[in-house]
Amino acid sequence: MGVCDILSRDRVSVASVEGGHVRSKSDALKRLSFLLSTGQKVVSNEEIERVLTERERLQSTGVGGGVAI
Repeated sequence: MGVCDILSRDRVSVASVEGGHVRSKSDALKRLSFLLSTGQKVVSNEEIERVLTERERLQSTGVGGGVAI
């Protein structure tokens, strides 16, 4: 699976009035887990959020300016 298989238009989020603003790391991980779980039934939104939170505890993926990889 390549990055383009994961990073499709429906899995990119930009802060907006409609989508809401992300104000914390927790908000960002919740939004990301929702985006990654949409359209698939293999892994639940909650499981994705749990794994992302565990990964973030090991080392931050933030690169600054509100961007994370």
